[in-house]
Amino acid sequence: MEIKKRSIITKANVHVATVIIQFERFKPVPLYLEESSYFGILKPIINEIFGADYIPIYSPTAKPADLRKSLEVPHQHLGFPRVFSWPQTKKSIVTNSSYFLLNPEELPTPFDRLGQHIGLMLIENTIIIPPLYPRPALCLTPSGPTILKPSISDLTLRLPGGFPLGRYGKSEDMRSALLCFGNDTLDSTVKVAKHERLLAISGDTIVEDKTMGKVWVPRTGILVRLAGNDRNALRQNTTGQKVNFEIEGLMDSKHAIQCGPLLVENGEIVDLKQELLDEQFSLDNGFRLPPSRFPIDTDITRAARFAIGITKDNKFVAVLVEGGSSKVRKGIKSKTGGMTLLELAQLMVSLEVQTAMNFDGGGSVQGFYSGGGALVQSGEKYCSFQAQFDRPVPYGLVLE
Repeated sequence: MEIKKRSIITKANVHVATVIIQFERFKPVPLYLEESSYFGILKPIINEIFGADYIPIYSPTAKPADLRKSLEVPHQHLGFPRVFSWPQTKKSIVTNSSYFLLNPEELPTPFDRLGQHIGLMLIENTIIIPPLYPRPALCLTPSGPTILKPSISDLTLRLPGGFPLGRYGKSEDMRSALLCFGNDTLDSTVKVAKHERLLAISGDTIVEDKTMGKVWVPRTGILVRLAGNDRNALRQNTTGQKVNFEIEGLMDSKHAIQCGPLLVENGEIVDLKQELLDEQFSLDNGFRLPPSRFPIDTDITRAARFAIGITKDNKFVAVLVEGGSSKVRKGIKSKTGGMTLLELAQLMVSLEVQTAMNFDGGGSVQGFYSGGGALVQSGEKYCSFQAQFDRPVPYGLVLE
């Protein structure tokens, strides 16, 4: 591992502090706090994003939240890369990772949680969270690192008992399918049609199984439509049971994590505006899919950034860019701090990577040596009980 700190002046004459890390492997890690700590740490964040009267409620299970309690904000596990780095004995860097649900419009159903990861999460050869949209995923395969773009169309889902649906499914009825928010509906519920059965899946758990009425559409989850005789693949109600995911060409990967957009391909900057559309950060009608408030301009919003690329000789290169939250939306005329997406892509090309992708930036950007030393000033700070802390995130990346 090699770490370099560099002060850069962009083409727009903006002074930016960066950290460039060459490393050989990575691992996504879930981050946790003590359950008793969540309220005090999350309350100021919830109040800033949702309003002064809202309170966080730790809700890690697939049990539906009570939407009648309109001032409660359910959340899953969250933690600090800084804290995770403290006990690490091997030389490593712990960073933030990918996007997660954070804003009110992203939590409309009883199965949505603040902190839910958006997109593919594969840890130790097992898909924990399936991909939905065709966004880049950093993969650690036996033949070396690569960036792929898996989506729900590549997915084979095995129901309890092993019945497969999706890419290599064995359904008898053509209406049986895997559906998701954005691709198949922009509504928060879907009505169960005659002779159909709908299953809602959050993570790898079936959270609803209905043959009539309406089913919720989790923002980061999947709907399984079983039509005709396919309904009989499951003899009993399966709510609470687990499913398995498979993606051809990915299952031999040790780890993989999805984010986006893609920045560099074949050593050249991609068409970033087209990439944001192709990766479904925004639909043709202007509707925003999660992360719903990600700034989709390429050369205006200046913020803290995080990207990872792969060189010709299959080495990883990570870049942490110091700056603020993208909520500030500093224009291109700003002279200090942060980069635009285009500037980030230009920096990655200058580091001679063949391919590169963007990770969660703005207020989420964090990077710490093993033992807790900070590489960059975190993109956002919160105060609780007169103490200052970083933005908590659900997953970190350990770079070695």
